Amino acid sequence: MARFMERFEEHMEADPELRAEYESLEPRFRAISALIKARGDVSQSELARRMQVSPGVISRLESAQHDPRLGTLAGAARALGYDLEINFRRRDQSAST
Repeated sequence: MARFMERFEEHMEADPELRAEYESLEPRFRAISALIKARGDVSQSELARRMQVSPGVISRLESAQHDPRLGTLAGAARALGYDLEINFRRRDQSAST
């Protein structure tokens, strides 16, 4: 895996458009990662039952094939006993130049 990431970094350095696309997906992956972590031992089926949605909704949400809707993330948070927090953080200016 380390070798893959090294090569991927090389490709991103050589292709600013690839880097921009990769970085644009970061919020999606961070949200999904947080959901999976919060879900812990709760199965997708159990989370779906608590949210009153089909298990397919949770599967699609966690697969990162679609942008998660804010309402869906908030519903998942409530079903897991959490509050959803959204934070804005200033981007590192040196990374965007």
